[in-house]
Amino acid sequence: MDFGKIDFSKMSTEDKLVRGFAAGSGALLILLFAVRGFGDGVERTAEDTTPQETETAAVEAEDDAEEEVAEDEAAEEEAADEDTQEAREEEATEEDPGEVAEEAAAEEFEIAADADLANGASLWTQCSACHVYDSEQNRAGPHLVNIVGRDVAAVDDWNYSQALSDYGGAWTPESLDAWLENPDDYIPGNQMAYGGISDADDRSDLIAYLYSQRMD
Repeated sequence: MDFGKIDFSKMSTEDKLVRGFAAGSGALLILLFAVRGFGDGVERTAEDTTPQETETAAVEAEDDAEEEVAEDEAAEEEAADEDTQEAREEEATEEDPGEVAEEAAAEEFEIAADADLANGASLWTQCSACHVYDSEQNRAGPHLVNIVGRDVAAVDDWNYSQALSDYGGAWTPESLDAWLENPDDYIPGNQMAYGGISDADDRSDLIAYLYSQRMD
């Protein structure tokens, strides 16, 4: 129906109402279909995107959870390492200084584990006229019981030279090596009448022998 060619002036009031109602109903139907189509499109778009967005959010949440777990584990490991270090420091502090020095000497002495103990025993005969290593008895010199790792000038009833008394420290394998090479050069002013051992292997063998004779 072409509404543009209808002459409404010739129509009765009832016809006008009928035709107006018909036209309005058609327009309303068109509007309803348009709105419904738009709604369906929105609903379909929401249905299409919602699973993807949900999956993305789940992955992000899982990643965040894994990152938090990793951070917590790293913090726990760091705390455990700190506790272990503190325990070691406390244990070292509580140990007797003499025992610590002796243990340190033993650890350093492992460098000369291949020393010739038989040669060291032979070299000991040069020292045995003045010293013993198996009894706390002094002869012309102080006894050398547990000399490796022992404090310098440690025998209470021996009258050491002022040079040795003032020297301090412990008889580590390194200090014994320097002492045995030339006592006067190592601690000038000491009273030991000994020319020293020039060969480094011989000195190492003698120190190894003395360490092997240590007493508990």
